[in-house]
Amino acid sequence: CKQKRATQALTQLGQLGQAAMPWLLKAFACQDSALRKNAVRVFSALGPAAAPALPKLVHDLTDADEEIRSASMAALCSLGHVLKPAVPRLACLLTDSSSDARLRAARVLSAAGEADACAVVP
Repeated sequence: CKQKRATQALTQLGQLGQAAMPWLLKAFACQDSALRKNAVRVFSALGPAAAPALPKLVHDLTDADEEIRSASMAALCSLGHVLKPAVPRLACLLTDSSSDARLRAARVLSAAGEADACAVVP
């Protein structure tokens, strides 16, 4: 009910594109995991327009919630060339103690493009 309305509102906000980013970022920072997951899904749909969420998306590759980690990876992969500023942080995740985090970082780096990924992989 309340969660469903919030999900619908986030979806409608996503249709506004870049203009919706302040509200989407607030939803993404919320403690409510369902709201966060929906915000990340909207970022995925926005593609490069979701660039302001880049630092938080990279951070959430190591979130405790599997759905948040997975949705963050999908959103990051949709950013394409906008990922370049996050490449150093993603490279650090390649040595993370979590094999899941390493795999996600490698997948996102491959989406960043060959030149950017090769710059950090020995």
